[in-house]
Amino acid sequence: MLAWRCALRFCASFLLVAASCTPVSESYQIHSEDLTCDEANRAVYAAIEDMGLTVTSLEPARPGHPGKIEAAGSEQGNPGGEVTIRCEADGVHNQANEAGAGGGHEFERGIFLSVTGRTGLVSEGGRLRRRKPAVKPQAATAAKGAREARRRSRGTVRLALEPIRGFATILDFEADLSAVGVLPVKVLVANESARTYRMDPSDIVLRAAGTRRRVRALSPQVVVERLRRAKARAGEQDGIGDIDTAVRLVVDRALRPAKLRPGARLEGFLYFDTGLYDRARVTLTDVATGELEGFLVEF
Repeated sequence: MLAWRCALRFCASFLLVAASCTPVSESYQIHSEDLTCDEANRAVYAAIEDMGLTVTSLEPARPGHPGKIEAAGSEQGNPGGEVTIRCEADGVHNQANEAGAGGGHEFERGIFLSVTGRTGLVSEGGRLRRRKPAVKPQAATAAKGAREARRRSRGTVRLALEPIRGFATILDFEADLSAVGVLPVKVLVANESARTYRMDPSDIVLRAAGTRRRVRALSPQVVVERLRRAKARAGEQDGIGDIDTAVRLVVDRALRPAKLRPGARLEGFLYFDTGLYDRARVTLTDVATGELEGFLVEF
């Protein structure tokens, strides 16, 4: 009888321990109908970089198709792990799992705080909802138009260039362009002046870090050829990603020549050989005078 009681106590203790050893605290899971798949993929990738970790594999989530991002731990001892992303009819669901056993959930907590902070999610009734921005009173249309005209008259051209490295290229092109030696650079040009400019992508050059060497962009056709050669060498199981889709996106998203009237905005990608660059020089032409205006963007 004593042996039977001991066995019952042992089983009860075992079940209690087993039930309490969950792979991740549910409080760090993210469930929200206010996130898109693309937002979730990008927010998780950025969170991993924020934590000083290295992405080792990336499969973007798509509606009905779960994705996963894996990360290795840092030299400072921050643990790595993996994040599974599901995009279902009821919203986006993120679950992070720290690598190894017996961790303190640092990885899960870091992912949760970074993703919710970046996307403006707050807890409402057990779900995470997008924080609603404060409603500002609308000024009269005439006054608003006058302010806009004054802003443009003293404004300038706003430029932003962002190199997209490594696995992050999968988020924009469905394939790892770095695997074929290509560095995409996302370009934003916003004309906040009263002038009209002509922009030619060939007038945007990068400077190799620590040198005076200027590097010009590759044509989309060169990038497409590299992708096709990679597919031919490795077959369908290339590990780079969806090369057929990438070929289409590289062409569709390439920055093209344009005339930028006041208030105009232009976005697109330029493609460079993989390398370290510290500066970009952008030259625009004033349509009215024919004068060239140069802009420097530091990386």
